[in-house]
Amino acid sequence: MDDRVPDGASVREQDGVLRFCFASANATMPLNALGSLGNVVKGVATGQTAIINGFQSGGSGEQTSQGADLTSQRMSAVHATLTALGIGDDKIEHQTSAATNPTQVRCVEIRLE
Repeated sequence: MDDRVPDGASVREQDGVLRFCFASANATMPLNALGSLGNVVKGVATGQTAIINGFQSGGSGEQTSQGADLTSQRMSAVHATLTALGIGDDKIEHQTSAATNPTQVRCVEIRLE
């Protein structure tokens, strides 16, 4: 997936993975998020699980702790959106990964398994 992240909030899909990129220091879902989740809802209806993956920067200290909190808030926003669309908590899993670049920490991805 292309790792470039626009400045504002956005949603992109590539190879079956939805990437929600949030505005800096913000956990508000992108405005066009709902329209992009149809395939996730359909996939879960056929027995798949929605995997929410948030990205965290490496390192330690207060700034990293605040970043981890923001990653958690962003993952929770995606989770809440999925449950509002009728997906049960038992069909949603959370994972975190190390970011491969500084802008990736603003993103949360959803894939189906």
